[in-house]
Amino acid sequence: MEKNIKQSSKLIIIKIVKDHWKELIAAVIFAFILYSVMITNELTNTYDGMWKGVYGYAGAWELSIGRWFWLTLDRVRLGVTTEPGISLLSLLIFSVGNIIVADLLQIQGKLSKIIFHTFMLANTAVCIFLSYRYMTLTFAFSYLLSVLGALAIISMYQYNCNKIVYSILAVVFITLSLGLYQANIGCTFVMLLVVLIKNLWINQNNSIKHYIKIMIHAILLIGCACIAYAGIWNLCLSLMHVEKGNYHGAGSVSVFSILSKLPKTIHLTYTSFCAYFLPGQWQNIYQAHYIFSAAVFILFIIIIIYSIFNRTKWSYKILSLISIILLPLLANTCLLLAPESGSMQLQMTMPMAMIIPGIFGLISSIDKKDHNLKLATPVSIIYFMFVIFIAFGNIMMVSTDQHVMLQSKNNSITLMNRIITNTSEELNAANENNMPVIFAGTPANSPLYQKDLFWDKSNHFAHYGEFWIGGNCVTQSYYGFLRDCGININLLTDDQKYHQITDSKEVQKMPMYPRNGYVKEIDGCLVIKISQ
Repeated sequence: MEKNIKQSSKLIIIKIVKDHWKELIAAVIFAFILYSVMITNELTNTYDGMWKGVYGYAGAWELSIGRWFWLTLDRVRLGVTTEPGISLLSLLIFSVGNIIVADLLQIQGKLSKIIFHTFMLANTAVCIFLSYRYMTLTFAFSYLLSVLGALAIISMYQYNCNKIVYSILAVVFITLSLGLYQANIGCTFVMLLVVLIKNLWINQNNSIKHYIKIMIHAILLIGCACIAYAGIWNLCLSLMHVEKGNYHGAGSVSVFSILSKLPKTIHLTYTSFCAYFLPGQWQNIYQAHYIFSAAVFILFIIIIIYSIFNRTKWSYKILSLISIILLPLLANTCLLLAPESGSMQLQMTMPMAMIIPGIFGLISSIDKKDHNLKLATPVSIIYFMFVIFIAFGNIMMVSTDQHVMLQSKNNSITLMNRIITNTSEELNAANENNMPVIFAGTPANSPLYQKDLFWDKSNHFAHYGEFWIGGNCVTQSYYGFLRDCGININLLTDDQKYHQITDSKEVQKMPMYPRNGYVKEIDGCLVIKISQ
């Protein structure tokens, strides 16, 4: 151990990449093949990913919700998000972060590395990240910076690096990560906890006070990063004359609101963790049958049993068990910091996606000869059986989501092109008279829309054509959809008037396409009813 620490005392990101460049290239190739359907067909989710095109800059909205560093990143890439370059670069950045995680966990052996990178890349968090093409690079850099923040903290103690320099680096990395996407701060906590558990298992040279000191130092540095993040955000808001937005309660976050709602948010972190692995969500194709949940439960049981029965001091056992209990809580740190967020959305789950590969790294680090774990052989068999099983389920899940994205996009565009063809005379007349057009309903709810066999076995973001039309989303949804169809139509831009018309009894009584009467002029607008 001492020899390894001595050899790694000059650890920096360049050294890690240099030592593992073949592994990095292999991971990127694997990821590119895995997500090739999405990349080559330029697929997006049915939310913001569909709204945005291949060009654009973050602006007042992104700044208002605290993502101030995103504005800088967009200007560096000149607002361009074309495929395959944007996804390839993002996958490279994700893989660099994964290489750092693997290095810190000391993943050894080709099979173990293959399984580890499969978990880190084949998960619904990365899949939905890529479906937000206009901000996939933002997600990627946020993840990498969160990992670099953990690396800087760990390096001070594990590799005896300069504490002042690396403390500053940790604060800078975490601050910038928060300035891109706040939810990925959970990745920093997951890394710190997993490495702490690993050291408690295999390194008995340090006292328990030493580890408590590390934990306090890490919390202080992350706290400083949060303060720096908030300070820069407020400065940017002031300079650009922008008010804080209310998205997920961003504008109302304060120390008092965080502390006063801790009982509620702590409960929410654990329920969100359970929901992530239990049936009702789609992280794995076996999830609906409790097989995925059982596999994850067994992995947790393995690390709990090992924490109790390995030959270390009781203080080590207790601290490692506390760290395991804290994993769900700190993986969902964003729910603690944003009490009004209410729920965990799929794009916020990268920290939870790291838990299984983190546990995999922990069990891989067990030296059976030194620790004399009597159940080593059967545990290893069960462990490899379940991790390979879960990894396969993850691969098939992201493949299923991509399949549904492609099929639903093709079906939606086919249906819309047919509607436009059959309504060409009315649309031409509306265009000549500068009459705005309203599409009532969504393609996915049309009786002519063919839903794929895997529609109900895929994540909602993959359901292209079942987009948001509530509030102020309707204009952006149809604008993005018609852009994908290659059709230029003068849409109604007044969201309030749109809802007034579509909610009226006259529109409610209109038949849907293709029945006669599906198109009608109402209140100076051409209404085309696609579905209820």
